[in-house]
Amino acid sequence: MPQNDIYTVDELISAIKHSDLPTILVEGPFDVLIVKKWQKQFRFYVSILPTSGKPSLLDIYLRRHEFDDKKVIFLADKDMWRFEPIPPQFSEIIFTQGYCIENDLFSNSDVMRLLTPQELSSFERLIGIIGRWFAFQLEIHRSGQLTTCESHINEICDFNIQDICQTYRQRHRYSEPRLNTINEIMANYELNIRGKQLFQALARFLNAPGRTTRYNENTLIELCALEDDNNNVKNLISQMASKLWGLNN
Repeated sequence: MPQNDIYTVDELISAIKHSDLPTILVEGPFDVLIVKKWQKQFRFYVSILPTSGKPSLLDIYLRRHEFDDKKVIFLADKDMWRFEPIPPQFSEIIFTQGYCIENDLFSNSDVMRLLTPQELSSFERLIGIIGRWFAFQLEIHRSGQLTTCESHINEICDFNIQDICQTYRQRHRYSEPRLNTINEIMANYELNIRGKQLFQALARFLNAPGRTTRYNENTLIELCALEDDNNNVKNLISQMASKLWGLNN
């Protein structure tokens, strides 16, 4: 299957049924690029298929009885399940430790060493703003409403005043989250704040005009995916490899 195309649940199930390869099902095309970098550690070739997002992946998982003779494992982001128990019907899915796969790549990596002391100080101030934004999103989720965690940090932050952007406040009816929620997020922000925003924040400094060596967001993610000593990455690879080896016996 071409990786840039989006396939329906039925089309993906059909592809699995007609494949003789062990398959790793992930949430989207970018996850495919990450997992492909770990291919050599699975001992044999596997097919890595993207779905159109977590709902589709969960739908396919719940229909796995339709291809129970095939060797398929599922890899998914925890998202807001980071802060609550994962429903027991999804117990056989491999979930990220952090909010999403980018969190697992970011946490325990060496990427922060690329920042100068001055950049690190500015990065930490920015993370404080983003942490408040994410605490606001978590409180929305806990109230039973839909969250909007897709926003880019350029939409969330006013960098001139070092605060939540006024336009964002008005558009999303932002209100300051409780201090205990902020503390909950910031206690382990590397795994709690949505990873895409963490890499956006990092790239803001490491890809700044005039910097001698510049790294964009995708380059930083790729560097983290290739690290050998990141325990989060090793744990994900170990879980996938273990399931694949078990399926292949």
